[in-house]
Amino acid sequence: IDPQTMAAMTQGTKTVDQTLNDILTPDQKTLYQQMQTEQKNSAQESAATFQMNQLAPLLQLTDSQKDQVYNALYQVQTNSQDPNWIKNNPVNRSDPTAFLDAQAKAKEDALSKILTPDQLATYHQQAQSQLDTQKAMVQKLSPATAGAPVPAPASASPPTP
Repeated sequence: IDPQTMAAMTQGTKTVDQTLNDILTPDQKTLYQQMQTEQKNSAQESAATFQMNQLAPLLQLTDSQKDQVYNALYQVQTNSQDPNWIKNNPVNRSDPTAFLDAQAKAKEDALSKILTPDQLATYHQQAQSQLDTQKAMVQKLSPATAGAPVPAPASASPPTP
C-alpha cells in the first residue's frame, strides 16, 4: 500500500475521533476519553501479564522478582506507546524492525536490574529468538523490504540448568 495514495484517498474523510468530537456533548467527550484511557491501560496490563506468565516459569522467578518484572514490563509497555518515546524510536521504511530492536533493548535494560546473571542470559536467549521471529515476519510483510532476503530465525536451544 502506497502511503501517498492512501493519504489522497482519505483526504477530506473525517476520522472517528473527529466525528465523535462533532456529535458528543462535553460530558460525553470526557467519558469517552476516560474509556479510551482505561482500554489503553487494560491492554498494557494484559501485555505485561502475558509476558510475565511466559517468563516466570522459564526464569524460575522468585515472588519478589515476579512483582518487579511485572512492573518493569508494564513500564516498558507504557513507555513504548508514549509519543515522546515513539518520536525518539521512529519506524522508518528502510528499517521497519528498528522499533522492535528499541523495544527489546528497553525491556532487557529494565530486566537487567532485576534478574540474576543466569536468568538474564536465559532471558536474552529466549528474547533474541522471539525478536528474530518477529523481525522475519515484519520484513516479510513490509513493502519496504519486499524481495529482500529474510534471515531465518535463530533456533533457541533449551536453557541449561
